Amino acid sequence: MALYLYYTLFGIVSLCLLRFKVHRSLHNALPFPPGPLGLPFLGYVPLLWERKPWVQFEKWKEIYGPIVHLKIFSKTIIVLNTHEVALDLLGRRSKIYNGRPRSLLIDEMMTGGLAFPLVGYNELCVPSFYVGILLMFLIYAGNEGGKDTVSVNPINLVQDILQDPKNWHLHIKSSFYSLFCSVGYGENQPSGNDEATAPSYLENFMTRIVHAAIPGSSWTDVFPILASLPTWLSSSNRRYERQFREDSRKFEALISELEPDTLEQVSMGANILGNRGNELTVKESAWLTAVLCGIGGEVMGSVLPIFFLAMTLYPEVQRRAQIEIDNVIGRDRWPTFQERNKLPYVQAIVREVLRWRPIGPIDVYSTRFSAVLSSGTWNEFYFAFQIGLIIVDLLQDDHYNGYLIPAGSNCRTEYLLYPDYEEFRPERFLDFEQDVPGAHGQGHVSYGFGDRICSGMHIANDALFINIITILHACDITKVEEADRAKADDTFADFGIVTWFDTVRTTPWFNVAPGFVNTFFSTSPLCDDDVGSAAHVSHTITTARSLAEL
Repeated sequence: MALYLYYTLFGIVSLCLLRFKVHRSLHNALPFPPGPLGLPFLGYVPLLWERKPWVQFEKWKEIYGPIVHLKIFSKTIIVLNTHEVALDLLGRRSKIYNGRPRSLLIDEMMTGGLAFPLVGYNELCVPSFYVGILLMFLIYAGNEGGKDTVSVNPINLVQDILQDPKNWHLHIKSSFYSLFCSVGYGENQPSGNDEATAPSYLENFMTRIVHAAIPGSSWTDVFPILASLPTWLSSSNRRYERQFREDSRKFEALISELEPDTLEQVSMGANILGNRGNELTVKESAWLTAVLCGIGGEVMGSVLPIFFLAMTLYPEVQRRAQIEIDNVIGRDRWPTFQERNKLPYVQAIVREVLRWRPIGPIDVYSTRFSAVLSSGTWNEFYFAFQIGLIIVDLLQDDHYNGYLIPAGSNCRTEYLLYPDYEEFRPERFLDFEQDVPGAHGQGHVSYGFGDRICSGMHIANDALFINIITILHACDITKVEEADRAKADDTFADFGIVTWFDTVRTTPWFNVAPGFVNTFFSTSPLCDDDVGSAAHVSHTITTARSLAEL
């Protein structure tokens, strides 16, 4: 019996070695790119707890060159350290570099494979991605009502921040969820904490997704066999199954209330339902709408606080922008999109915010940060000092510069495009004539490369512009107390923006008594159809000034 087991084990080992040898010979025995060896069986696991992985990547670049290879457990990680290499692979070979790192917990157990922007490549990805691009933000871009929807939220946001400055980061998050749900489900979606509303429910949903990506939150991705346990034996599996059914019911209920034939309003969900010839079911359409709205709210909710950080660290930038806004718009009305081309410095700030602290895609094997998808919650987007950190999965074996990059590799970029990349300097975009290759006219690659480029790029730019200009027009962002700039930058490391929330405050920027701003917002309801109009703003400011002089 013992001899039988010995021969069986010997045969299995021999087959494994033979398979490995054949596999290597098929690739002409090309070596992997150079990189740190790590520990046996574990690989370079310290990366999972690295506070600033981009710093480590920079060190490896000096040692190993533009392409670095390492392993974490059984996962192959390929770090691309230059723009040229990233453009060659993620841009020109995007057909095979458009996968997403797979998480069994998120991809299957929590979303049923229906959350295509979050999951790895599957048969639903292609039609969903097509629908998401053509019907979500292209509809927005072609509908003037889209900009009207975006314009209302910043006014409400400024009101909330000035009335409750302590929780400004929560107001930002709530505002962007409301915005994207308005785009997804039509009409103005209310912000707030009512879980019955679409924005609050999606915020809760995305929080659960983000928590699931934190290392140690679940052993399912480490030991996939746990996902096969029956629900009566695993309380976690039972909870995920119950929550998935509840999410599906809610998402389908939200989309079932839409009228597919009523396209006068900006409603991505209605357009998705009206174009189900793409073979998406009602359930798939409901999840597509919900996830796109959820991701939009979470991502944008984390970008705007980066602007707040920049304004506290670089007050001279804030002052210059406010002077430009005053010269073009004045003080008797709200900013609008009509002045966009007259405000080059504000537009440069929008680009610089995205370049300075780019946000990368979700990756289960990456170091996790807090508040990545939004302010105030634990999440795992990368905030790098560099031009970008983009994470994809390779769909098939590839060869590059004499190296083998095996299928399933987790490829991430980490590279510099500007010599003073740590500095927040919008001036770099003022004479913006030649675009960065692969940047799609943005001057940065924070929106990604290739086929998995962010489909919400246009609405994101619009939302950032109108929010930034409205905040600069109405508020002055200052530090609570003087702090060392290097220390402030350091707090932005692995915990995203949460750690510096208490280091800033917002005060009225208007050169009158504090009651001026309070009266400005209370004179007329902000939810009126004419909010932001010249007549509305002129009336409220006139009344406020009269009261302030008393």
